[in-house]
Amino acid sequence: MTRAALARRPSLVLITSLALLAVMAVPVEADPSSDEARSMLRQAEERLEQLEGRFNAVVDEYNEAEERLAQAQERVADAEAELAALRAESEALTAATATHVRRLHKFGPTVELATLFGSEDPNAAGATAAALRRVLAGQQADLESLMATRAALEAAEARLRDEQAQAEALAEEAEERREQIEATVAEQAEEVSRLEGVLATAIEREEAERRAAAEAAARAAA
Repeated sequence: MTRAALARRPSLVLITSLALLAVMAVPVEADPSSDEARSMLRQAEERLEQLEGRFNAVVDEYNEAEERLAQAQERVADAEAELAALRAESEALTAATATHVRRLHKFGPTVELATLFGSEDPNAAGATAAALRRVLAGQQADLESLMATRAALEAAEARLRDEQAQAEALAEEAEERREQIEATVAEQAEEVSRLEGVLATAIEREEAERRAAAEAAARAAA
């Protein structure tokens, strides 16, 4: 995760600020006029729209964090599989090399001498002994190369595990932000719904007042 990518992420302070703005409902008078209720409703709808835009952005960031985590887990799994194969190969090669080394330590040069003098064809015996030395040298070289590759892969696996841990932490943070702003959006939606009821009540009351005034005027005229 680069610093530039982290800088693009909304801070928890920003999310909290948006949440506070959302839950700060406009004080409603006991009987607001329809114009006052309509103004309060418009403000609440604007806040809701801003929060929904922020929520969509946070959801995108959450999905991105989850995808990055899945990729990190996949890389770690691949490294573990490759390491398991290398460990098995190195163990088998180590066992084979150790077997030849033990024979040499036990018999020393007599292995080659017995091969030379016990053979009817000295040239063939010499070739066999030389082949044995080449096999041992090749095994040791292969083992050294394999161990170096294994050490490098183990170091790479450790780095991948660090990346996975970082991706897990970022995914958890993204999920917390998503849940927090989702709850804030729901609260603001409830505020909008409440103000819609206030507006409907104000309109109904004003219409009743107009009807009552018209009826009173008609009675006075009569």
